[in-house]
Amino acid sequence: MKDNFLKIKKLNLVLMILGLLLVIALALFLTIREEGKTYPLVNNSVEMPNLVGQTIDNAIKIADSKGLKLNVSKAKATSNQVEKGIVISQIPAIGELIEINSFANVYVNEGD
Repeated sequence: MKDNFLKIKKLNLVLMILGLLLVIALALFLTIREEGKTYPLVNNSVEMPNLVGQTIDNAIKIADSKGLKLNVSKAKATSNQVEKGIVISQIPAIGELIEINSFANVYVNEGD
């Protein structure tokens, strides 16, 4: 009788440990990490970062860190105070949800 009780107790302990390991493995599986980037698998969208005012190189780095790609178009700024090569507009807007691995549009000042 005592042997059966100990066997059941050991079995319960093993099952609890396996359950805990399963929960940890599931949590790790639901998030992929690659080169410092985090892509949640349960929700495959991110908030669009603010790229306006950034150089095109910085905008690409920021977008890449969020798992986004950029379509770059040239445009003329309405003000002469914006330097050539600076992002002056973006679609989608800042804070809008955009799917990971999709394209956002940025418009870069082409200068005079």
